[in-house]
Order: sequence, then C-alpha cells, then structure tokens
Amino acid sequence: MKHAGREPGFRGAYFSGSTVAMPDDAVLPSASDIDVMVVIDQAAPPLKPGKFMYRGTLLEVSLLSWNQLASAEGVLTHYHLAGGFRTDTIIADPTGHLHRPQEQVSRHFHEMEWVRRRCGNAREKIENGLRSLDPSAPWHDVVTAWLFPTGITTHVLLAAALRNPTVRCVTLPRGRC
Repeated sequence: MKHAGREPGFRGAYFSGSTVAMPDDAVLPSASDIDVMVVIDQAAPPLKPGKFMYRGTLLEVSLLSWNQLASAEGVLTHYHLAGGFRTDTIIADPTGHLHRPQEQVSRHFHEMEWVRRRCGNAREKIENGLRSLDPSAPWHDVVTAWLFPTGITTHVLLAAALRNPTVRCVTLPRGRC
C-alpha cells in the first residue's frame, strides 16, 4: 500500500507462489521468497520489480495486467494464476474487483474441467518454449534455453495434483539463476 497503492492504475495485490499453501503458523524456509502480484490497469505492464529484501524477507514482486484477471474462466485456465486465487490471498482490493474472480476460482478450482485446462496450459507453455529454440545459437545458449521449458514438465503433474507449480532457482556464480 505504501508504494504500489499510490500508483495510478493500481487495482490490487495478492500473494502467490509456494507460500500460499503454507499453514499460517509455518516458518518461511530461509531459501524461499514471498511472491506478491501487483495488479495494475495497463494492458502491458512494465518489467516487474523482481526480487528484493524488505525487512529481512525476500520478496518477489510481479506486475500483472487487470485484463488477465477480469474473468474467472481465464484465471481458472491459467496454471500460474489459479493457485493464487484458490484461497483468499488478497492483500489489497480497493475496487473490490479481485474478490469476484477469487470467489469463483475458489469454488471451481478442483473441478476436472479446469484441472485439465490448466494442465493443457502448462503443456502449451512447454511446447511453445521448445519450438522457440534456435538450433543455430551457441550450444550453451541452446542448452540453457532448453532447460526452462523442460523444467516446466513438472508443472503439468503439479497442476494435475492440485499443487502449486513453482520454479526453484539454484543461484549460480554472478547471481545467475
């Protein structure tokens, strides 16, 4: 509220990612971050602020267009968005618009039709990633570009199991992921 809430076009914010499924009394693992989605009224949000420390906690803040959340059906189909709306993780909702899709997603999250669509959404992301590989690129770039879509294969299984699909990053030299 102190920062994003004052920006023009701010529509709300909610928690997402692996911490959403944690019990309220759980201790955040030292290697985890807290994902915060800031919803703005722009068709193409600017680059996300990314990861930063706030009062000793690693936050990862991403910007999301309101258009992506405007319909519960769209959220239910998107394997990364649905988990954040499975329960009420809303931090700020000044217009009341975030609670409407959240209530509908919560009600229908477990239904087989939506589970299949989310699995298809993850599969499509894998296929698109693999199709975009450039075989003429240097070998190390091809391998690196191949790693992300193949790592997403676990997301199909996690989405089918109604679990939060997440990407774990191993920090490499020079702060690379």
